[in-house]
Order: sequence, then structure tokens, then C-alpha cells
Amino acid sequence: MKNIAGYILGLDLGVSSIGWAAIRHDGSKQSGGVLDSGVRIFEAGMDNNISEGKGVSRNTQRRDARLARRQTDRRKRRMRKLLHRLQANRLLPEGDPTEIIPALDKDLLKKFCPHGEDAARFAHILPYFLRKRALDEKLQPYELGRALYHLGQRRGFKSNKITDAAEGKKEIGEVSEGITELRKKISEAGARSLGEYFARLDPEEDRIRSRWTSRDMFEQEFNAIMDAQIGDHPDLLTDSVRQTLHKCIFDQRPLKSVAHLIGFCELERDRRRAPWLRLEAQQFRMLQALRNTRIVYPDGREEELSDEQVQALKHELDRQQSLKFPKARKLLGIKGKGVKLNWEEGGEKGFSGNTTSAKLFKIFGERWFDFSEEDRRRVVEDIHSFQKDDALKKRGEKQWGLSAEAADAFSKVVLERRYCRLSLSAIRKLLPLMERGCTYAEAVKEAYGERRKEAHEKLPVVAEVFP
Repeated sequence: MKNIAGYILGLDLGVSSIGWAAIRHDGSKQSGGVLDSGVRIFEAGMDNNISEGKGVSRNTQRRDARLARRQTDRRKRRMRKLLHRLQANRLLPEGDPTEIIPALDKDLLKKFCPHGEDAARFAHILPYFLRKRALDEKLQPYELGRALYHLGQRRGFKSNKITDAAEGKKEIGEVSEGITELRKKISEAGARSLGEYFARLDPEEDRIRSRWTSRDMFEQEFNAIMDAQIGDHPDLLTDSVRQTLHKCIFDQRPLKSVAHLIGFCELERDRRRAPWLRLEAQQFRMLQALRNTRIVYPDGREEELSDEQVQALKHELDRQQSLKFPKARKLLGIKGKGVKLNWEEGGEKGFSGNTTSAKLFKIFGERWFDFSEEDRRRVVEDIHSFQKDDALKKRGEKQWGLSAEAADAFSKVVLERRYCRLSLSAIRKLLPLMERGCTYAEAVKEAYGERRKEAHEKLPVVAEVFP
């Protein structure tokens, strides 16, 4: 609040409202009374429990529908492209897919199930039957084309680290568990491919479409079919045709870069904000919390953490993603009834750890902290930059000396994708100061000088508007 032109204006900013009151004031100690007051309520652009930070944008439903339309359109264009390639290479008859595929299936059903025995069941597994048959017997060109077209229709799930982080561990975990279970069943059944396993199922008893499949399962089957059929169709399945069909079926364009949408640093306005996955950003977040931590006694006294206590907590937080307050108090040797940490009074449950370091510590063990600072940064950069899990797995084995099992876990690490308020340059200036014992505010003042101004000093002085 500020006394401007004979009155004081007070504002109360809420989640979906602004309350205000104007009080006459001539500079003396006694108020001249309320000139006017009111509230402006506006409709929030969020649904659900906004006050607890669980609001959902009202545009979410519209955005999800738009994304679904785009995905459907891209799939149609991909399948149309695959169809044209198969037709150009004499692997499917000419015509519209809505006509030629049903007609071809009808002819194949008569050929392989001539007496109509279990025709309904066989119709469900016909494409899988062709995929299984392709591993052992010569297929006619249209039969082979139908099997390849079906691979394009059901090409499986491919993990993406960015979307994985956005969708959350629960959903991705369900997918991963489903794929692992399916791999186990394929192995137990002695099937050589996904198509061969599905071809053995009875769709009336065991629904085929109700399971998660992986993209690499389809790629392995594609290569197996091509290797088996190339001897019978050397003129059709040339290396060029094979590469073209593989690209049509499995190629997935990279996500569009959003680097231009990253906000600017609060302290250095010409620099972009740093991603939280960086080790420096993780250290900054931890130290900011620890330097503001106070031990609160029942009589109201507060005590800052000593450097030794800060380092003890840092040691733990570098190795785990979170640390509950009861465990933190025990680690600090805080005893006594009613003695708490100040964060507990605000309803917090624990400290957030160094999530990047904790995930890599789980893979590398104590060797992670034996790496030089530069090597640790390179490890994080590898995870951030590699797009393919297989390539990252090889990198983990060859460059970082991981076992096959550890390298597989390394390739599946998903780091934080959000951005903090500061740039990497600003964080690197503040970290040494905070390591020495400064709070964030003190470090900013020492590194950048007095930057904050009172809000009223930024407001223009206006003429008196109340009588």
C-alpha cells in the first residue's frame, strides 16, 4: 500500500477475485474513513480444486480432442503412404484400401479356410496367420503385402522420454509391465515372433487386442519375415524396397522443438531458464530449501541449521529423491517432544532430493560420486540428448562401463523436464555463495546488488480520483 494523492489503496489478490478498499489519508495518524470498497470476481480458467493447486485447464478437453484428431490424421497419411509403396512394388492390388483389403481378406479366407470351419475365428487371426506362415513358407506377393500392411496397422508402443515424464510413472509403468508380461508369454509359448504367438490364440477365449505391445517386437518380426521371404522374391524384396517399407512402417518423426518457448531468467533477462535436470539446478534447489530450514522449539525459538547439518542432509538428498521430515530430524539428532522443522508447520511432508543424482546413484552406486564433476555432467547430457534407448544403452556400456543390466536401466532413466526460474549462468553465480551459508536472498544481493523495488515505486502517480 502507498499513500498517493490523499488516499491509501489496499488490494487483496485472490485466486479468482480482487478485493479493494480506498481510505482517505492526509498524512496524519488518524484515518479519514473509507472512501469506497468492493470486489471484482472473475471466472477462473480452471476446474477442480484450484486452491490446492489441482486445477485443470478448461481447454484440456478441447486440446486432447485436437491431439487425437492430429494423431488419427497422421496415422491415415502413414497408412496411405505404406499402401502406395506396397502397390508400387506389386505387393498389393491397385485400388482404395477400404475396398481392396476386405476383398483380399475374403479371398484369403476362402483359400485357407475353404470349408468354413471356424471361419469366424479364423477371420480374426488371418493377418497373424499370414505373419506366422511367412516365417516358414513362401507367400504369394499379395499375401506378403497383406502381412506387411498389418504390421503397419499394429506397429506397437515406442517409449519417448519427454512424453513419459509428462504422462507420469503410473501410466508408463502399466505399459512397461504389460509388455514385459507379453514377452514372458511369448517365450514360454516358444513362439518366434509376436504374430506367431497371436496366431495360436483363440480370440473368443483370449482377446488379442487387449494387450500392450512394443515397437521393437514388430521390427524384429518385420526383419524375420523379410529374411525368410527374400529368397523366394528376390526381384520384389530388394534392399531398396526393404528400406523403404521399413521407413514407411516404423519411422516416427521427432517431437517439435519448443526451445523458443522457454522463459527468461529472472536475474539475467537475456538468458533462458535452466532445466531442472541439470545437476547445478538440483543443487540450487536443495540448498535453497536447506538454508531456509529452521529448527522450531516448543517455546517458539528458532535455530538455523549448522554447516555440518546442511552437509549431512545434502549427503542423503544426493542419494535419494526425497527425505521425510521424521527421518531428517533423526539424521540431524533433533530430539525432544514438540521439536519440529519449520516446513512441517506448513504441511510439507519432506525434503525434495537431487532427483537427477539419486536416479544415477541407483545405477552407478558410489562410483557415481567418484566421477569428476565434468563426467557427471556428461552422463546427464547423454540421457538428455540421446533419443533412442538402444543407442543410450550402448553408450552406457562402452563409455561408462556399465553391465548389460545396468546399461538397460540407464537407457530408461527419465529426468525432470520442467524449467526453473533462473538461468544456468545465474545459478553458477549463486551456488558458491549458498554453499558458504547465504540464503537465496542474501546470495542474490551479494551477486547482483540491490535489485528489488517496492511495488508502489513502480506505479505511476495519478491524480486524486475520490472526492
